[in-house]
Amino acid sequence: MKRNYRDFGFGIIFYIPMLITLFIIKFEIINDIRVIGSVFFISLLSIIYYFFGDPIIRRNNLEKFAKHESYDFFKAPLSNQLSEFKSFKSINRLKSFGDFNFINLLLPQQKISRDQSPKIVTCRREYRADELIRNYWYTQVYLFETKKDLPSFLLISHALQKNILQTESKLSDKSMNEMQMQNYEFIDIKNNDLVKNKYNLYSTDKNIESLLDREFFNFINDGIKKDMTVNIESNGRNFIFYVTDKRHSIHEMNFYINLFSIMTKKLLQ
Repeated sequence: MKRNYRDFGFGIIFYIPMLITLFIIKFEIINDIRVIGSVFFISLLSIIYYFFGDPIIRRNNLEKFAKHESYDFFKAPLSNQLSEFKSFKSINRLKSFGDFNFINLLLPQQKISRDQSPKIVTCRREYRADELIRNYWYTQVYLFETKKDLPSFLLISHALQKNILQTESKLSDKSMNEMQMQNYEFIDIKNNDLVKNKYNLYSTDKNIESLLDREFFNFINDGIKKDMTVNIESNGRNFIFYVTDKRHSIHEMNFYINLFSIMTKKLLQ
């Protein structure tokens, strides 16, 4: 599982030079002020990078992507910019409570085709192992708009169910209620054991397999790495695609936009 996190417990390694500096000063182990100053300066740079460096680099990369690919970038999106994402059943499972856990929104500019350029947002989910340690998982979600009415469905990977919902079997009634999926049914994926061993399928339409047929599943298996799975959800109008606990590099973003665009076209045929 891909985990991206920043937490106080993990960050203690960045404070080691500072602690060494204080130890040296207290016990007068070294009297050379230049050595003490160097250790302190290294510690200070490490702390600055830890809290500010990586997020800034990530933001700068996304801003470059936005400029090159004709997107508008919003580091902290407003609630009214997120309404389409929040209409999907699985989205709240990818993030912690609150709209502030939607970050780094990318909206395609009006002059480009929405069929080819999805809306993109990153969901941030916090996990606390104890009072000191905070882990963060980030999932980048791609939303493709369509002009066609489709059955609502959720193709969910076993990895997502295991890591977030703590089950590899089909969702419990409690989980279905919490996700407001009371009118969804578990669909047995027939005649494709390779997919059945990686995914569970839920839909409001018992005939959903006419849309998600063997050819489509074979395309998914051929298009991504063998050890990776893609989650797909339709809210009856639009699609979202995402890889659990994964935010992508700029190169990977272009790859997945192209892959998900092809998937969308196949689903709309």
